[in-house]
Amino acid sequence: MFKIKAGMGTILTVLMLILVAACSQDPKEAVVGKWTEVGGTEQLVLKADGSVTLTDDGVNLEGTYTVFSAEKIDMQLSGLGELAGPLIMRGKLEGDQLTFETPDGNAHSYQKAK
Repeated sequence: MFKIKAGMGTILTVLMLILVAACSQDPKEAVVGKWTEVGGTEQLVLKADGSVTLTDDGVNLEGTYTVFSAEKIDMQLSGLGELAGPLIMRGKLEGDQLTFETPDGNAHSYQKAK
């Protein structure tokens, strides 16, 4: 009797894992939309075509992003002027939070706007 119950538990666990995996959203789709900086004033808009706009205090920066996986998202912003060049950041998606790290090591976290 114990072996049957243990076997059912394993089957139920496997079925739950399959269900969770099936319901997980593709990170390329999950990042699309509006994002608000946690504890800050920046707004990100990531579009399905790979373009991005960052707005902060009336200043807009335009750029592109590429999603390789939930753990590796690259974003390149321009609009800082010819002397500064483009700003390249590496990010990751964890649930409904998107975090990018600037080249100087500062992390900026964003929450998906509802």
